[in-house]
Amino acid sequence: MMEEDEPTTRMDLEAMLQAQRGPQPLPLAEQTPLVTVSGPLAQPPVRPRTGPSRHAQIGAGLFLLGVLVGVGGAVVALTRRAAPAPVAAVQTSVPAPTIAAARPLTAATAIAAKPIEPPPAPATQAAVAQPAAPEQTEAPEPQLAALPISSARVPNCQQLLGEPPVKRQSTKAATRETALANRQLLLGNVAMAQAAYCNAFALDQANVDRHVNLARLYLVRRDWEKAAELGQSGLKLAPNNRGALGVLGDAWAALNKSDKARKMMLAAEGKPHPTPKELNLIVRRDMALANRVAQKNDFLLAERLYRRVLLVEPRQADAMSGIARCLLKVGDIRAAEAWARQAKRLKSGR
Repeated sequence: MMEEDEPTTRMDLEAMLQAQRGPQPLPLAEQTPLVTVSGPLAQPPVRPRTGPSRHAQIGAGLFLLGVLVGVGGAVVALTRRAAPAPVAAVQTSVPAPTIAAARPLTAATAIAAKPIEPPPAPATQAAVAQPAAPEQTEAPEPQLAALPISSARVPNCQQLLGEPPVKRQSTKAATRETALANRQLLLGNVAMAQAAYCNAFALDQANVDRHVNLARLYLVRRDWEKAAELGQSGLKLAPNNRGALGVLGDAWAALNKSDKARKMMLAAEGKPHPTPKELNLIVRRDMALANRVAQKNDFLLAERLYRRVLLVEPRQADAMSGIARCLLKVGDIRAAEAWARQAKRLKSGR
């Protein structure tokens, strides 16, 4: 009978044993451990969180922070685009010299501010890139030969008159002798004209006109040295007398003293420092006057005018040809041939 009252299955037996033992503690894996702290800082036991893990929370926080930073950057960019920064306005309003003066330039800043120059190109490359231009050789100017001086020797006043008949000075008597000399010169009586001029010179030596008149007479007779002496003595009496300057310039030009003659001639013209235009006018005037005088057979005056042209333009071939014709007319054939050859050489360019 006892065997019938016992449970028939194992499951029923285990249930009965369980009811007799009462509630049992959970397994160690399912128990919640309690953390205890001893001492005055003891706190109630801390239990682990049952929500999302710590790594998930950190990731969510970083994502939210990135979103906030992006939104803030966009707002700052829109604000800068709408209104320029005030620093730029201040820099543009201050002039460059003020800034340079506010900050003195030191040696370090000067070296830093110096632009870096590229290294020079090699000599071979520069020669290839820019070939040297061929030298242009000009044709040499024809060399001018030394031209002979064509002159004559005439007696001076003492040789012509001996002792002057009148010892005392007389301006009126000198004026009468000058008028007589001018008439004889127009008539072609050169020797008688010289005698009258010598008398006027002896009667009134303090007058510069007596020196100039006698000097011109020596130019007519082609005695350049005596004419130069009287021109210089006249300038001692009157340094700015144009007549004395003119006769001295003509005498020196015939003696081939071109530099001194040019200075005297320009002083007589009243143009010590002429412009190129003024020199051109002088050349054209004297050349035209010389040709006109030569056509009237006054070759003595024409020769002096041609020489004045050469004082301004030393390589004037036409003036040289004119001098050659004048010398031929006065009988100096050797000098005429020399001047003609010089003119031909200049015209041919040899």
